[in-house]
Amino acid sequence: MKKPVALGVVVIALVLVVGGILFLSRRSSGPPVRVSIRIEVTPPEQSGFVAGQMSSSRFKYLAGKLAGVGPAIAQKLTVKPVANSPLLDAEVHMQTREEAQKYLAGFLETLQTVCDTQAQVALKQQSIQ
Repeated sequence: MKKPVALGVVVIALVLVVGGILFLSRRSSGPPVRVSIRIEVTPPEQSGFVAGQMSSSRFKYLAGKLAGVGPAIAQKLTVKPVANSPLLDAEVHMQTREEAQKYLAGFLETLQTVCDTQAQVALKQQSIQ
């Protein structure tokens, strides 16, 4: 009876060691590329409307689809107004720089289409890190 118990302990120890190695060697779960966008809204009083459009699921879906980015990634877009200005900051994380560049192009085109009758939007700053 002692051999099966010892064998069971050895198997459990090996499973724990291999599991620990796999757990410690995995890559980080977050996407490595951050896309930051700053948009200027004209007229400034329409900033709230534009922020609402940018935060909507419909806009996120359309921008992601145009850029060829997965919907789960596109839905993670966050939008924050810049205090006392007509500027809006948006940020999203992508898997690769190529995806990030495509998303930037699709983002601005989609935003201009969605806000065309209510406000004019212009890209003030963009960064991919």
